[in-house]
Amino acid sequence: MDDNLNQNIFIKPAVYTASVFSKNNVSSKVTKLMLNINSNSFNFIPGQYINLQVNSERYRPYSISSGKRYLPTLSLLVETGHEGLGSNYVNSLKPNDTVTFIGPAGKLLLKSYLKPNIQFFATGTGIAPFISILDNLCEKHITNNIFLHFGIRKEEDIMLLPELEDIKFNLPNFRYKIYFSKPKNPELQPQRVTSALPGLAVEDTDFYLCGHPAMVKEVGETLLSYGVLEKDIVTEIFSRPEED
Repeated sequence: MDDNLNQNIFIKPAVYTASVFSKNNVSSKVTKLMLNINSNSFNFIPGQYINLQVNSERYRPYSISSGKRYLPTLSLLVETGHEGLGSNYVNSLKPNDTVTFIGPAGKLLLKSYLKPNIQFFATGTGIAPFISILDNLCEKHITNNIFLHFGIRKEEDIMLLPELEDIKFNLPNFRYKIYFSKPKNPELQPQRVTSALPGLAVEDTDFYLCGHPAMVKEVGETLLSYGVLEKDIVTEIFSRPEED
């Protein structure tokens, strides 16, 4: 396995500043925030996040959704369709504004040895770290079987389809499915990512989960009941603070 996929390394978090390059709405509720870091020393492992300073005392964690090859530019996916400390701060940002963050951090890291099959489970902006991870796998021409289960609520919550299709083009054994829990179209059957679990093959498979705490808990517990070893389930949970 390529040394660049070996996650048994530690990158010490530090304080950095960056300037806002752009902001784009990628769905009805999510903003893609692109930052140019004012340093060439920042590094991260695909799957990690940064803690963005949103006022004089508070920070909010946001997963990096871009690949390492784009440094010193990185992108974040932020839920901005509601009132909250983090969302209001990001909504207020303008191009060339300066932001401060601490990073990198996080444990949603690929193993140094990848099993033949890899299953990603994500809900909402929990897809962000997987985009970064998949970009890295594309660069390394990984041929493992990879499946992304992506859960959202409604059709207007769809995001990153061009990125997913590009990854699909560059990773021949990559597939994905989008699950709508509350679709508006009556022809779409309401589904959650957990609906993929019954009958799911678990042999020679690594599982990576990121998103809503309830999803991560249910999928993780179900996989354990199927006989999957705890070491073969890697998770990252982000819970929204009440004021967010």
